[in-house]
Amino acid sequence: MSKPLLILSILILTLCKSLFAQTGKLQINLKILPELEQFLNSETIDVSLLTDGNPHREVISKTQTILFDSLKTDSIVIHISAYVKKNRFEKSYYYFSRLISIQNDSISKVELTFPEDCQFMKQSLNKHCPKCRRSDRVIPIRYGLGVPLFDSLGNIIKEERSYPGGCTVSNCDPNWYCERDKLKF
Repeated sequence: MSKPLLILSILILTLCKSLFAQTGKLQINLKILPELEQFLNSETIDVSLLTDGNPHREVISKTQTILFDSLKTDSIVIHISAYVKKNRFEKSYYYFSRLISIQNDSISKVELTFPEDCQFMKQSLNKHCPKCRRSDRVIPIRYGLGVPLFDSLGNIIKEERSYPGGCTVSNCDPNWYCERDKLKF
């Protein structure tokens, strides 16, 4: 077989495969962690799928069922994120799921709770210490490199007091530190 004919055959096979490939659908039933429902139901939640190179994304504003269709892959990673700002406290929530397999020409269904059910997520917006039940000596825990912030003139912006949480961050970290009880929660 000549080289141009071989290249043409490969191109035709690749085109046929992509045109006639079987596709699957993924239905996500998203539930909000009950302790955070009042805060997250008023925020936008970004649901993205990491698939075969084609982005699939939905932005929703409350608990709902989302249907992604025409997925030309059998393995998907789901990424869900939201950002909450309440008074002076800001928190980002993330959910990285395990690898999910979908079946061709059918609807694969998955139920997810967002954010992940973590002991610290349930108290993330509650500043009261679980030991002494007070909030007057409770400060936020800041993660990452403790670099000062500067205004447009180069002056250091005075930030509220915080407890250094370190540089290692997971999906389940404490948000508050009680100076009275020396307790992270």
